[in-house]
Amino acid sequence: DNEFFFNQNSTEILAEDAVKIIDNHSKGRLGKDESKWYSPMYSFSHEECQHVVKILFGEIINNYDDLTQNQKKIYNEFFIQIARAFQDEMAKNFNKQDLGINNGDDLIYVGVIENKRVIKGDDKLLRNKEIDLKVNNEKFGFNTHIHIIQSRKANNEKQSKISPMTKYKERNSDNFNNNSRGGFNRTEFVINLEKTFDKLTKYDRNYSQTF
Repeated sequence: DNEFFFNQNSTEILAEDAVKIIDNHSKGRLGKDESKWYSPMYSFSHEECQHVVKILFGEIINNYDDLTQNQKKIYNEFFIQIARAFQDEMAKNFNKQDLGINNGDDLIYVGVIENKRVIKGDDKLLRNKEIDLKVNNEKFGFNTHIHIIQSRKANNEKQSKISPMTKYKERNSDNFNNNSRGGFNRTEFVINLEKTFDKLTKYDRNYSQTF
């Protein structure tokens, strides 16, 4: 849907430049068998997206393609701001503030917003025969999701190695000098993303939509 990638400071990164940003930052300090980058994806429900449309345009719209071109531009720009806020939470959740990793500026990443999904053979709507669907048709409604490609190395002075796959553990004074946390708590991360989305959009999340 979008010609450009974005990062924490730009919204007009060409695909070839996005590749260079990640590959150039991955050089050095990483072994040949180490991951050079990882790829989180932020997916939003139809209801969350509809809520964003309502706060942006003051009306209920049922399908992404029913937005005007100008509305699509505004809508995608808003989700870029959400993605940047999510990346701020990503940085915090590494628990490496002592190394200068505090927010999205301290991560090297590129992202792209997509608004379409196609129906696949194992889609639950097909299995449940809820509506007449065909495989490879586009799904109706809002299917906004954001792909992130993030370098294994942070954007701090030491270019520290970071990974959301690192096992989280509490560190206490019994085996360290002071109480601290290490690793990446993925459960806490998802909860914080929900809170961030709800704060930015004033979304009233019901219990069934809570992680």
